[in-house]
Amino acid sequence: MKMQGGDELDKWVDYNYKKLRIRVEISKFRQKELLAEHQRIEELGKELFPEAKVFISGSGAKYTDMSYKVSIGQVKAFLIALIVIAFLMMLVFGSVKVGLIGLIPNISPVLAVGGVMGIFSIPFDMITATLMPMIMGLAVDDTIHFINHAKYEYQQRGDYVLSIEHTFRVVGKSLFMTSLVLIFNFAAYLSSIAKLYIHFGVLAGVGILAALLADYFVTPVCLNMIKPFDKKYEKIIDESKDFL
Repeated sequence: MKMQGGDELDKWVDYNYKKLRIRVEISKFRQKELLAEHQRIEELGKELFPEAKVFISGSGAKYTDMSYKVSIGQVKAFLIALIVIAFLMMLVFGSVKVGLIGLIPNISPVLAVGGVMGIFSIPFDMITATLMPMIMGLAVDDTIHFINHAKYEYQQRGDYVLSIEHTFRVVGKSLFMTSLVLIFNFAAYLSSIAKLYIHFGVLAGVGILAALLADYFVTPVCLNMIKPFDKKYEKIIDESKDFL
């Protein structure tokens, strides 16, 4: 073996020829593919060297394992956060219907982000996994503002269409401006040379925009159709019911 491998063999095999180190370089990091390759390497090691111990080391392997664990943890955190937010919104507004309506704008950013990732083949890694709970937290703030003001307006007017119309006039512009500021803030990631940060900036903008559109076009429709507020405030008033 010494004659066949030359002096280079000492870099891969220890002095007693009991340990062999194999180095593999990769040009692109794809978490799903690397996890499958690591599992395949372990299976081949057990098959070809049943009495040997096979270890996978290196920065790439460690980052892959860490990224996988963080991704799974973020998915669990998202599901837990979704349940907690639903419960808190039901508690705050004192209505199960309002709490469930409030979940719709909070789920829509996640669906939009997931759709963009699937269309453009953006990998689900440690960076993109942290985005979903964060976007949902930002969406909750706008949803609470909109529903809370819509409830206040309904208590003053007793009409859903008029209440939603006045809600748009009062908080609609504020929701747009705050969302626009957040989108521009995350757009700073687009100047990065690392693709994972560029993906983060794009997906964050998509999620915030989806949350805003859901608050504008989905939440009002749900409020008007389900009519979740207390019926004791219903009354007839001589105002125009044209919804702008």
